[in-house]
Amino acid sequence: MYGRVLIPLDGSEAAEAAVKEAVRLAPAIRSAHLLVVDEPIRGAARLDGYVMFVDEWFRVRRGMAADYARPLAEKLQEAGVEVTHSMLFGEAGAAIVQAAQNLKPDLILLGGEEGGWFRRPTGLASLAARVSRRVSAAVLTVQEGALPAPAPEAVEAPEAKAA
Repeated sequence: MYGRVLIPLDGSEAAEAAVKEAVRLAPAIRSAHLLVVDEPIRGAARLDGYVMFVDEWFRVRRGMAADYARPLAEKLQEAGVEVTHSMLFGEAGAAIVQAAQNLKPDLILLGGEEGGWFRRPTGLASLAARVSRRVSAAVLTVQEGALPAPAPEAVEAPEAKAA
């Protein structure tokens, strides 16, 4: 059983594969913390064309992160997992390590996808080696395409014909 699981998110569907895995593992998870990681330069590009002060920009990004995390948290809560969430600004790897040092999770789920012809994980999953060297928690990468398919409906065996 995992006491606490850290699930970093960057707004991508690939990262959300970690939430799907946490729902699947819900019977073995007591609590989960959703960490929304926002790299300021990437975030600034999304708000291109707006003029605002830095403190206003951070407030808007925090609000967007809360809105993003809310439905993901609800999925975990429906599966019986206690959920908290927060947001950190900065480079994703450093933010994940910082959160792990503060929260002391048993497991970190990093979502990503299989990228390119090298078949290397991309997204947050690409940070697994770097993060695992700096935290005491187990680090599991989850790739969207690698998630098990839902169990098919039970199919009744055909009755044996009497000879």
